[in-house]
Amino acid sequence: MSKFTLGVGWLNLWSYNFMFKKVWSVSRRYVNPWRQNELGLSPVESLWGIMGLIYADENIPVLISSSKLFCGPKRIVPPEYDPNKVHVLGPVFPASSYLPENVSSFIT
Repeated sequence: MSKFTLGVGWLNLWSYNFMFKKVWSVSRRYVNPWRQNELGLSPVESLWGIMGLIYADENIPVLISSSKLFCGPKRIVPPEYDPNKVHVLGPVFPASSYLPENVSSFIT
């Protein structure tokens, strides 16, 4: 991963957090009223939105679907993430994948 983050390991975690904050800053105006009015739930107050709730609950794992290209053949969890919380998987496909064999083998 260090070759993608220019040797700065925290850049990976920072970029995910930046993305979650930006996405939530736009979608909170739609999600929170829906949670309150339709579901009777309290609004999400976390800066990371729903991901903040997921990170806070130790019973909910974070699953990262990634190819060997981005996480290596052993699919190692980057050191800036909690290995008890974050699990790196391979590519995830539906049971009946319509990908040609050569594409499927390339991705995995």
